Amino acid sequence: MSKPVSDSEVDYQHHDPYLAVIGKHAEPLGDAAMSMTRAAGREARAGTLDAKRTAVAMVAVRSSAAAFLANLSRTRCPEYMRGADAQLHDALKLQIDAADRGAAAARSADDKGLHDAARETSTATDDFFAAAAQLADWRSGAARPRRGDGP
Repeated sequence: MSKPVSDSEVDYQHHDPYLAVIGKHAEPLGDAAMSMTRAAGREARAGTLDAKRTAVAMVAVRSSAAAFLANLSRTRCPEYMRGADAQLHDALKLQIDAADRGAAAARSADDKGLHDAARETSTATDDFFAAAAQLADWRSGAARPRRGDGP
């Protein structure tokens, strides 16, 4: 169990700007991912693959995730949130990779590749929500780095 964040540790200069980046980019990424999921569901039910539509949806997810990651990387994260921040960075990188691979698979009509990319996207989404839960509970110390976490 991590040590709770004390009032003296709160980094007021970086805390709100860091959370503002998350607030600004989480919804567009979620919207793009939801649009991609709805399109995939329609295509699965129809038993067809609209490669162009799927590739466009994957590119939209990639663009949102890349913008989120770029802005997050330029923002200083308070020390007591760095564990969740590392997990968030990893989730966004995984989302970008999955979207790239999914778009390529859609363009080449590679059903297995598309299925693998969808599974990777799901994992990235789970990781993202786990990091978000840690950030929401930052006062408890849940967002602190754990032993073995990166810098």
